[in-house]
Amino acid sequence: MRKGTVKKGVKLLIASVSLLIAASFYHDEVADILFLSPPAVEQFVFFAFFWGGMLGGVGIMVVATGLLRSGAQEERIRLAPTLMLLLVAVILFFTLLYRSFVTPEERPRLRPGETIII
Repeated sequence: MRKGTVKKGVKLLIASVSLLIAASFYHDEVADILFLSPPAVEQFVFFAFFWGGMLGGVGIMVVATGLLRSGAQEERIRLAPTLMLLLVAVILFFTLLYRSFVTPEERPRLRPGETIII
């Protein structure tokens, strides 16, 4: 096993999950930070999903390649911190997904001068 190659693949997977989290749950916040228009937000979400999928696929192939190749005389590389970061990213994604299903929708705040009609 080539630990350096596996570590690079896991880093690609972390980037993929991070892009998916940003596109799925925080696209409004990213749009506010980057001053994006509504069509640009749609394009950001599209590209984030596209590149998240591409990075995930390449990351899986790099990890598989690193696992299959023999690593003779390789320097000591620690995989545990990188794998823990990937685990935290995946747990964060599923936690946000669960919370998006169970939390009630927030009602939009009233602007000055608006009234509630009952």
